[in-house]
Amino acid sequence: MQNKFFLILRSCLTYVLFSLVMLCVGVPLLVLLFITPKAYIQKNILIYWLLAILFRGFIYASFISFKIIKQTENIPFPAIYVANHQSAADIAVLGYLQGVQPHFWFYWDRFSHTPFFSLYTTRLGLGITQADARHDARTLLQGIMLMKSQQCNSIIFPEGGRFNDGKVHTFQCGFALLARKAGMPVVPVYIDGMGSAYPPHSFLLYPEKVTVTVGESFSISEGESDTDFCKRVHAWFDNYSAL
Repeated sequence: MQNKFFLILRSCLTYVLFSLVMLCVGVPLLVLLFITPKAYIQKNILIYWLLAILFRGFIYASFISFKIIKQTENIPFPAIYVANHQSAADIAVLGYLQGVQPHFWFYWDRFSHTPFFSLYTTRLGLGITQADARHDARTLLQGIMLMKSQQCNSIIFPEGGRFNDGKVHTFQCGFALLARKAGMPVVPVYIDGMGSAYPPHSFLLYPEKVTVTVGESFSISEGESDTDFCKRVHAWFDNYSAL
């Protein structure tokens, strides 16, 4: 009973700190996003300084124990970041890894219509429906053009949803098309333990350890199909999820 009380108290403190971070950093960021023309967002370094502070603030306020392992220090830029997805907190982790580098997200399109959250998503990302093939093809084309013209990272969760069963599920292969057409490498990021630390739809945050492994980049080979490249990247994640 005592442990439950402290767990609730700790989680409440986290949400209070989250709110302060949003008030002090998120609101000024939102104003800056709206006064900056969309075509110039990736060129506005102040936006990414504020984002870096925002994501770092979320990570520290969560009181979750993070360990980041980089298989190489030579992480390419620009690149396509591909990660498994266990929790909403994965967004803060991937954002934290970007530092102040300009980037944009591929996100589930229903968040384009969510009150308040959509104010950020529609300015900082591109929505994927997973239901309208034509819409999603246009979105990928927009992403290719954005990466090439603005020289920025992109971030995608290719499982197409959050899965809290400790497994890495089948990948949607849109990132392979991005890699081919934009000529960009793929940086894999395996997040382990976040689904236990902050489960989907949970109010409580649990004192679990989270390990984030950033792998060496993958480049699509000449003559390699998108499906084969997708499988090759997925095999890297399988090696970690099997441990």
